[in-house]
Amino acid sequence: VVDIVDHYADLEVSDDADEPAIKKQYRKLVLKWHPDKHPEDREIAEDKIRAINNAYETLGNAVKRATYDAQRQALLRQKRGLGP
Repeated sequence: VVDIVDHYADLEVSDDADEPAIKKQYRKLVLKWHPDKHPEDREIAEDKIRAINNAYETLGNAVKRATYDAQRQALLRQKRGLGP
């Protein structure tokens, strides 16, 4: 069974977070993990920023978020043996 990236965890928001909460958290995390603020751990910060940006690209768009949520639910059902 394939796992899906948890964009909600990357943005540190709950599954039912609304769009303004997602945007606010995205901005907070981008400032926190900007690579210029972590010169000693630049690679880690760049990986974090990449994950944060990917998460926001998906969750910040209603259509992409709906598709992502449907895929997550299908994987959860599949893991439980309930089929697609």
